[in-house]
Amino acid sequence: MAGPSPQYWSMLTGLANGDADPAINFAELQSPDSYNDSSRALMAGLARFLKDIGGKIVAAGTANAIVLTTNEVLTDAHIADGLRLAFRAATTNTNATVTAAIDGLAARNIYRGDVSALQVGDIVAGGVYDLVYSSAANGGSGGFLLLNASLPVPLATPWSKLATGGVYSTTYTLVAADAGKMIHNTATGANTFTLPASSAVGGKMFFINNVSAAGTLTVNCDGSDTFYNGPFATSFAIPPLHQVAIYADGSAGWRAFLYHATAANFRAKSGVDGLLTPGAVWDAAAAVTLTDAATIATDMSTFIHALVTIGGNRTLGNPSNAKPGQGGTIGVIEDGTGGRTLAFASNYKHVGGVTPSIVTTAGTINLFDYWVRTSSEIWLNYLGVVA
Repeated sequence: MAGPSPQYWSMLTGLANGDADPAINFAELQSPDSYNDSSRALMAGLARFLKDIGGKIVAAGTANAIVLTTNEVLTDAHIADGLRLAFRAATTNTNATVTAAIDGLAARNIYRGDVSALQVGDIVAGGVYDLVYSSAANGGSGGFLLLNASLPVPLATPWSKLATGGVYSTTYTLVAADAGKMIHNTATGANTFTLPASSAVGGKMFFINNVSAAGTLTVNCDGSDTFYNGPFATSFAIPPLHQVAIYADGSAGWRAFLYHATAANFRAKSGVDGLLTPGAVWDAAAAVTLTDAATIATDMSTFIHALVTIGGNRTLGNPSNAKPGQGGTIGVIEDGTGGRTLAFASNYKHVGGVTPSIVTTAGTINLFDYWVRTSSEIWLNYLGVVA
């Protein structure tokens, strides 16, 4: 039997609610011994209703064809203006067209709260979402409005120029009028934006938000400009789920802010205006393998910690791009033959004033730590064998 559920109840106070709910008897002149049953049914109806609006419904179906089973067990008559349900999403939507089928009834389209089309990623797995039915949606055919879409509302301009079903999939040239706006890229794959001439928007900023979970957004200068800061010249990539601010100098070109520096930027001390994430710092600390040669090249813009396996008598070459204050370790590994010696170029200064001799047994790991005092003076300390 359907009910009990507030969906059956009337807002009128008269006799309409006497038998409006098939599971609750509040008929006029009902027998006294039925009041307890009616009251308990009323409690059950309220409990079901609260669960249905409180996010207890767990979505089934697929990412773009959602199936919801309510506690109230709704009928077609209940799919009307004001119906509200909250559900926990099982998957993230991958299409702008998403439907919800309630209690085995016909599927209805889901729209944003402003009745615009959904964006890819508006519904995210694990999130709890509010749906309200509107008979005016879908051109008057009715549909559900998603009140708390996960993505920000995209701009009508300039996105209307490239939106197809809410998925931005073509390159786009920004215009001067876009300056100062938060511009969202939700392309599912790689995408490209081109900046206007900085002279046309001098003194203004663009804010670009790559909300795509998978697509890298490349931002290009137009043919006459360059970026005069950071580790890039005429273009740079915004990784998924990252943001940047770009300032138009007007004469010198563009300056990027808030971009995320990479591990390579950190090692090379490039991209000084970038934001450094914990992930980039730890990536930068990973050991880098140096190339074995008679004189081992040590470009300190490419590593903090380094390893090299030597296959002959070697010299550790003077470092290039040594940055004062840099410190780290260098591991020198004897090959399977062993007996390999290691000499040191002139810029290395040894702790204790004595040039160390490494252990040459095959497979031995000899470990040094270093600290850069100046670009031409590197303090080197032989720590010994790692065993």
